[in-house]
Amino acid sequence: MQDVGSAAPYRRVFWSLWGGYFAFYLCRLNLAAALPAIMVAQQLTRSQAGWIGSGFFACYGLGQLLNGHNTDRYGPRAMLSLGLFGSAVLCLAFGLSSGLPLLVGLWALNGVCQSAGWPSCVRAMADWFPAERRGKLFGLFATSYHTGTVVALLLAGWLCDAVGWRAAFLVPALPVAVVALFFRATFRDRPKAPTAKGSDPGQAPGGRGKGSLLHPRVLLVGLATSALSVVGYGFLFWTPTYLAETRGLSTLDASTQSLFLAVAGAASVAFTGWATDALFRSRRMPLVVMMTLVAALLVLLLPRLPIAAGWQVMAYLGAVGFFSSGPHGLLVGAVAMDLVPQELAGRAAGLLDAFGYLGAVLTGAGTGWLAQHRGWPAVFPVWAASLALAAVLCSFLWNLRPRSAS
Repeated sequence: MQDVGSAAPYRRVFWSLWGGYFAFYLCRLNLAAALPAIMVAQQLTRSQAGWIGSGFFACYGLGQLLNGHNTDRYGPRAMLSLGLFGSAVLCLAFGLSSGLPLLVGLWALNGVCQSAGWPSCVRAMADWFPAERRGKLFGLFATSYHTGTVVALLLAGWLCDAVGWRAAFLVPALPVAVVALFFRATFRDRPKAPTAKGSDPGQAPGGRGKGSLLHPRVLLVGLATSALSVVGYGFLFWTPTYLAETRGLSTLDASTQSLFLAVAGAASVAFTGWATDALFRSRRMPLVVMMTLVAALLVLLLPRLPIAAGWQVMAYLGAVGFFSSGPHGLLVGAVAMDLVPQELAGRAAGLLDAFGYLGAVLTGAGTGWLAQHRGWPAVFPVWAASLALAAVLCSFLWNLRPRSAS
């Protein structure tokens, strides 16, 4: 295997995965930007709106378990393109629909389709690139979803203000479908010959396949991912609504200020990927623990900070995004590949991301209920405690290294 910069096929594979996963977010994070407008148009409370997010997160998490297995069996090309095309169709249907039950149902089905993306990318990265470069390459790859978040928030926010909330779902559907078809036609799953017919690509050498996924270390990382995701997805899903309600911002202005979470997050995942390889010799957990504790302190202080000007809001959100996004990206990316044999990379990524979306389910409806009945200041101590729990869990794996480096 070679580095991403050493040969054209490897560069092409890397940027194909980057572009494919970027496209997923155009049909995912548009909901966060459009949610304030949807709540007004559909006359929804915060608690009701939270169920749209929780339905997505629940089905995404369950879909990860299924699609992690399917990716290892059928390959990243088939699963990523199918999931991306299905997401485009459901995004289009959501933009044409009304009524809370239908909106919840369609966005939940979108979660199933979206869940094919992450395990496909992780499995392809494990097949194409060596263990000693995982941190750096996955840090660069993870900028795909932060860039997708920025574009989705800006595009959806502008469309909501200029045309209406439905346009935020109708407009991205066609280009995302085109990307899905292009990926299907051009991507190659692995640089070596496919697994022989009749063999099970999910079975690791020595019969340790299923056992590896049930190892206590995998489950511990999964629980830490859940705790981190309560805050990570909480900020992504609720920040535009929080800013619109507490600062009286328009949909576009709230989305614009929110995107600093993603801008700083992109820098964070690139930095943490490089740092764990270059400074910590592929040990991920020391940096995860330190950054998560800083993020917990920032979240706890939010209701007490004298934030008034827009630039102060963006600076604060940028700091939260930087210290929380890098640890999450490491856990569901490089650490997922570090924990298990290469043959199980897709299933491991699906399992850990499923744990993450368990936390996202809680933060969708749970944060909506808490903000509705206790007010926004009650939300942040709960989020800070969740981050502190994630740091404690990760500290038990302080010296974890990739399997090949153990």
